Amino acid sequence: TSSAGSATSRRLSSTRYSDVEVNVTPEGGTLGRAMSDGGRRPSSLFQDLLSLFTNGLFVTLIFGYSAYQFVMGGVAYWGPYYVQKALYMSASTSGYAFGGVSLISGVFGTFAGSKLLDRMVGVEDQQPGSNRRLVAGCKVMFWGSILAWPFLLGASFSKSQGAFFICLLLGQLPLFAMYTSICVGLMEAVPESMRGTAMALSALAIHLLGDIPSQSLVGIIADSVSEGATSGPQKAKAMQVALICLGSFHIVTILLFTLSYCLSRRLAHQQRSQCTAGVHTICA
Repeated sequence: TSSAGSATSRRLSSTRYSDVEVNVTPEGGTLGRAMSDGGRRPSSLFQDLLSLFTNGLFVTLIFGYSAYQFVMGGVAYWGPYYVQKALYMSASTSGYAFGGVSLISGVFGTFAGSKLLDRMVGVEDQQPGSNRRLVAGCKVMFWGSILAWPFLLGASFSKSQGAFFICLLLGQLPLFAMYTSICVGLMEAVPESMRGTAMALSALAIHLLGDIPSQSLVGIIADSVSEGATSGPQKAKAMQVALICLGSFHIVTILLFTLSYCLSRRLAHQQRSQCTAGVHTICA
């Protein structure tokens, strides 16, 4: 009985059930470890990063997200200063106005974008193997970035306070509506075992490539145009030129999310082809 029990213990000490490897400790407890990607053991951080950086869709989404944050961060940082210098709004009023616009566009835009994504997932291609969440998310990014651009430029060219904040509100609504889709796209573009690393890398990238450099670059452009002026028409013109450049940079976001949408559709087509050919035993 003792030898049989030892043999059983050895067999159970490393038993794999579906996608979970269960290790039985000497004390009789179990340690579960999720095994994704066909039961592959967890790779090293270097291997994960190498896999992520060679994933064309993920890299495109990361750069698109960074360009998105470049514009959002620049507007949030320099927008109040712009309306004070160019549109002659008081500091306290501009703060309340920007806070109100950001609150409204953030709440309603994010909620509407989430509901839109859920609805679009339901109408995407229902064939086995098609990653409907990924394709739908990239489509929301594509259209959201396009819809936001004319309003961002409109805000930069506005001559009145009312026109500026209306354009800002209408421009930020589609930008906030894209946020859920961006997060979903980043996770769906990589294997499940790498999603934590992917999200951590995206958080690092959007600050290093996005809102941190945008704040400095907008200021550098404004200083170069103002020629040392700290107030008056010259400073107002300088801030307007800087914001026009910031709004124009949004075309980079559009191009990157357009490429992401095309890559997601190609990936979905490849997955459907593999499922049709019987390459995968399970296609969802």
